[in-house]
Amino acid sequence: MKFGASTFIWVSPFSDDKLQMVDTVKEFGFDLIEVCIEDLAVISPQKAREAVDRAGIGAIVCGAFGPTRDVSSDDAGIQEEGMSDLRTCIDYAEVIGSPSVIGPKYSATGKAALCSCEGEAVEPGGKEPETCRRICGKKGNQACDRAAQQV
Repeated sequence: MKFGASTFIWVSPFSDDKLQMVDTVKEFGFDLIEVCIEDLAVISPQKAREAVDRAGIGAIVCGAFGPTRDVSSDDAGIQEEGMSDLRTCIDYAEVIGSPSVIGPKYSATGKAALCSCEGEAVEPGGKEPETCRRICGKKGNQACDRAAQQV
C-alpha cells in the first residue's frame, strides 16, 4: 500500500511556482503526490515530472470540472470542453507517470441535479434538466423519484 498527499491540502490551483511541494510531500514520508489540475495553463507536465523524479516519489493526476467543462451538461459545447479537458489530463498523466486520472470528472464540481421526475421546474428558467429525464425515464415513477434524490 502506498500513501499520498494531495496538492489541494496546501494550494489551489497547483502551479509551476509551487512545485517545491513535491519535496515537502516526500519529506513528510508520503509515497506519492496527487497533482490536482485546475488550470492546465499554469502547470507544466514536464516540470512536474522533473520534480517528482528528483524527489523519488510517484504521482497521480487529479482533476475537477468547472461549469464550462461539464460532461453532464445538456449543452454539447460544454460537454466537449469537458471531454477535451479529460483528454488533456490523460496526456498530462502520461507525461508525469501517473497510472490513472482521478477526481470528480462526471460533472461540474458542486453541481446538484435535483430531479423531480414529475415535470416540476427544478432549474432556474423553469425547465427540468435533460439529465434528469435521462436518469428518471418517465414521470411519476417512484423508482425514478428515489433515484433522483440520490443524484
